[in-house]
Formats: sequence, C-alpha cells, structure tokens
Amino acid sequence: MRSAPRHRRATHADERKIIMSIPLAVPPPHTTVAIGSHTSCAVQLLDDAEVYPRHCELSRGHGEVQLYAQARTMLQRNGRRFRIEGIETLRSGDVIVVGSTELHWQG
Repeated sequence: MRSAPRHRRATHADERKIIMSIPLAVPPPHTTVAIGSHTSCAVQLLDDAEVYPRHCELSRGHGEVQLYAQARTMLQRNGRRFRIEGIETLRSGDVIVVGSTELHWQG
C-alpha cells in the first residue's frame, strides 16, 4: 500500500476549509489507515485544530472500503453529518469532512 503524504495546509479561496485531495490506495484486507492529527497517523492533518489525534480510520472489508468514525468525532460524508461510532461505506468521488478539512476519496 502506498502511504499518503503528510499534509500541512492547502487553502480554499474562502479560507473556511482546508481542502486537500488525497488519493489513497485501497487498504489491504484487515489493515486500517488512520486519519488524524497524531504523527502516527498515515494521513496527518496537522494544522486543523478540530481534528482529534486519531479522528477516523479507513479499512477494507468484504470488498468495500469503509470509514470508521471514532467516539466523539464529527464527520461529514457528501454533506451529511454523522457523529457516531460507526461505519460508512465509501465510493469513489465521496467527499469526507474531517474537522474542517475536506478530503476527496478517489478509491
């Protein structure tokens, strides 16, 4: 699996969101890709104060890539908010908002 680059900051014209397009390779089965502000995360969102150290994870199971929300975190998928310890199945082109950072899934 190709590891994602560490992102510092890319800004959108309106400065309300940090916008990044992160092309992630599909994780191998039974492997997770952590997204958060901690340096141990594969996708590090270091300049977003709204991102938890381990905000969410990507995983592949049953042929689908799934987004796992951690407790107390706020996420959006294609404009729909969810704050659960739960799973969302991702599709190519999905837009995920983590904290105030917008990620474009290109799986």
